Amino acid sequence: MGFDWALSNAYAATTMWHRLSWFGAAAAMTHAERQAEATRMLSEKVAAAYEGSWKAGLEATRTMWSAALGVKPSASAAAAIADAATRPALRKARANARRLNRRATRTSRK
Repeated sequence: MGFDWALSNAYAATTMWHRLSWFGAAAAMTHAERQAEATRMLSEKVAAAYEGSWKAGLEATRTMWSAALGVKPSASAAAAIADAATRPALRKARANARRLNRRATRTSRK
């Protein structure tokens, strides 16, 4: 899980690198392009947070039911809940970094 979090930081840095350069060149973008990117930035974060909280809740419920049925929770139960909560955000960060790298590569070739 620690490796995933470190990797997530690298993906976030890549995404911010690309987006900050676009904000500097915002005058060259149409209003529709700026609006589409802003909407995408917000909606993907909300979706990842919702999915992460849902999956963390499911994992916590699974752990509580196991305890209620007499199975002693493992030491890694909290880590499993945290991993379930952060996994959707990691997937989104990875997808963003890849998408923005492809977009920057296509733009630089023109």
